[in-house]
Amino acid sequence: MLDGSTVVMADTVANQKEYPQHKNQQPGCGFPIAKLVVMFSLTTAAAIGVRIAALNTSEITLTLSWYNTLNPFEVALADEPLAVMWT
Repeated sequence: MLDGSTVVMADTVANQKEYPQHKNQQPGCGFPIAKLVVMFSLTTAAAIGVRIAALNTSEITLTLSWYNTLNPFEVALADEPLAVMWT
């Protein structure tokens, strides 16, 4: 299974550089935000891995980075916007 989300991080210079805050936030008045997509085992619900990027990266881009890790007959389960690209 694949699922995407966002996380807010500590307001450090390094985090702001790598994961800039949302453009609607005034400089110095917000926190860095990252987007992530996590792959879970459907059998055990254990997290298999995570892809993380800046907020302006699409979940589709992060999901495509998992493509080469799948075996030919494995099935990936995701919500509709992600599922459409795999059909």
